[in-house]
Amino acid sequence: MKTNSLSTYINYMKRKKNYLNNKDLFNEVVKSLRQNKPTKTLEKMLILLVDRINKKFYYANQQDSEDCKQYAYYTIFLQWNKFNPRISNNVFAYYSEIIKRSHAQQWQQLYKQKGLNNKKAKVLSIDTNMDGEAMIF
Repeated sequence: MKTNSLSTYINYMKRKKNYLNNKDLFNEVVKSLRQNKPTKTLEKMLILLVDRINKKFYYANQQDSEDCKQYAYYTIFLQWNKFNPRISNNVFAYYSEIIKRSHAQQWQQLYKQKGLNNKKAKVLSIDTNMDGEAMIF
């Protein structure tokens, strides 16, 4: 009996260690899919996930960070129900990838370089007469 309660406690502590647990997130998604709308808990989890992923990126301008985060909120709440629990149970990775790609998509939209077909710009060196190419991101 003590072994069972100890293993339950250890499993609970493993789950509490991370800010968001895949098993808890999966259970909320399944519950939300049955209701055909996200639960309040799932909404909070998705907002937390967007906020944490947004902190992993560096932005020179705070407004760019907010723009990317808002677009990630929009995208994740638009596509939350696309997850299929019959195919995979790794909902954390699925939603994380959607959020990361929405950040990248918004960043590219903010800093789209018009007129550059091959995404390369000519760089002229001032110190030497060597010319090179540099990538534009």
